[in-house]
Amino acid sequence: MTDFPRFYIAYAALFCAGMFQAALAEDARTAPTPETGSAMPATQAAATVSDTHHPIIFTNTNSWFAATNWSQRLDWFHDTANVMSEQNIQQADSWFIADPTNRAPFKPAKFRLGLQIETDYDANTNKLALRPLADTESEVHLPNAEKRLRLTISTLDPMALPGQDSNQGMSGFRVGLKQGTLKDIDTSFGVRLKWIPSIYANIAWDPHYKLCAWDVYPEQKIGWESDDGAYETTSLMLNRWVNRWVIRPIASLKLSRARYKADMDQLDQERQAAAAAGLPPPDGDYLKGWDWELTLLSGYANELIDESVFGRLADGSDVARGGGFRFSVLGGLRIVESYNLTFLYRGHLYKQWLYYLIKPNVSWQEANDWKANYSLILGIDMLIYGTKER
Repeated sequence: MTDFPRFYIAYAALFCAGMFQAALAEDARTAPTPETGSAMPATQAAATVSDTHHPIIFTNTNSWFAATNWSQRLDWFHDTANVMSEQNIQQADSWFIADPTNRAPFKPAKFRLGLQIETDYDANTNKLALRPLADTESEVHLPNAEKRLRLTISTLDPMALPGQDSNQGMSGFRVGLKQGTLKDIDTSFGVRLKWIPSIYANIAWDPHYKLCAWDVYPEQKIGWESDDGAYETTSLMLNRWVNRWVIRPIASLKLSRARYKADMDQLDQERQAAAAAGLPPPDGDYLKGWDWELTLLSGYANELIDESVFGRLADGSDVARGGGFRFSVLGGLRIVESYNLTFLYRGHLYKQWLYYLIKPNVSWQEANDWKANYSLILGIDMLIYGTKER
């Protein structure tokens, strides 16, 4: 785990100060139940669209101090955070309006914050570790600044395969700009914020097709990061709903500079070990730099979070209320390197914007002689957008 960026400490302080100032100054989305046989177990709640430059949500509690219980305080926090973000975003976007009569419609931003604690037991070293994790995503639209331009803040690792944990815990926040240049094609670039920042850029093609009762999600991604170099990922996910049960088989193949360097380092170590033992050198005539993955995800869902990111679908994070399992096999072109079995359950903690998460996992890795490694993640997810119901 790397250190938390000072930028976000300062940002959090400014945000808390703004919330406190709002408190002094002021002294639904209900996801419908799924239809039988529907391909989506819970449709995304309809968003309120506003063509004005006023916030679309207003707080229903006068202030933090006027609240009489914790439910009202939670509502005040959610609504006030929503109003503040909408006001600031619309104000920034209005700077780019030359003709007030030709204003592009405002599209509400989305903020998602997950705070988690992971307990990890390594059977190979017989050690127990406890560490905090952060899971943050946001999408801010600035329609008047530039058509279809979006500011994104995320902890998701775009280089991770779908069966891997795309949330690397506080390994750095990616802040950048994203733009849909053509249909189903997104380009993004920005900075990964950590103690030593790095630059990233990628382009992804991720359409959605229907094939009989199945949804088909191919994805092709090419990217580069200054720390790890270039990479290319090809993935295919199938998705089918039977009432509220879902099944998702996923296959992925990735070529990366980082994996090529790791393969070459391992080959050098094997050659040195063979030379020291007086044995013939190992055969190095094989393709290097490749990772592959096969994953099966299945579960039961009463409600879905408004989520369309490929990685979120592949690891089951789009399930807002329900549970299931994910089984993944990962490796290189020569060998199987690990098996991962993850169970996930998420439910309502408060209304439809605050959720709890329970996520036990067991994995077996070739590097640890296939000894079991156990982990348990407990956390909460907050959706800071929409009405007080969400």
